[in-house]
Amino acid sequence: MSEMYYGLMSLGGILALVGIFLTWGLSRSVETKELGTKRLSNLLLLGGLLTALGFITTMVNISEGVITFAILLGPAVIVYSLSESGLVRANLLTLIQVALVVVAALVSPGRNFRIAGIASSISLVLLINVITGYPRAPTHFRRLAWLSSWGLVAFLMMMASPRTGTIGPVVYVFSMALWIYTLLHLLHLMNAEVEASKGSIIE
Repeated sequence: MSEMYYGLMSLGGILALVGIFLTWGLSRSVETKELGTKRLSNLLLLGGLLTALGFITTMVNISEGVITFAILLGPAVIVYSLSESGLVRANLLTLIQVALVVVAALVSPGRNFRIAGIASSISLVLLINVITGYPRAPTHFRRLAWLSSWGLVAFLMMMASPRTGTIGPVVYVFSMALWIYTLLHLLHLMNAEVEASKGSIIE
């Protein structure tokens, strides 16, 4: 593989980690406003970090054992926290994405930690779909999140082919960058709403 390939994959991994932290910030704000607690958002962060660990192991050679258990635990924690918070609900498109991720992983040649890779990929798809499940998110933000999640699915399917070259990693970076862009704008919008509500209370 070329240096550009590994460079793009590393950049995508860094962006994914940033997206996980931003999603934690979003879920933290929503949870505080709607549920009055931050417990589930903290679980989401923990699961996200373990998920990021799963993507790292797909790029470097790390022995199995405890680390594999951690990778599998992360997605379980994410699914639990999302289901309890109600930020992501099962729908046909999400199920299709999950099915495609599983198929791509199963047919991908020479991948280590196949089961862990499937779980981590599904978790990342669910984390992106947090935006689409947030009821106050404007329609265009939901569409951008939808595009980002499908970009990730497309990347995983491209990686199933040994001839993907650098196209797959480029799609991966684009998907993660679009996710971060959407999260930043949505967080800015939420902060503006909070400041506006504070101003109305003072008046």
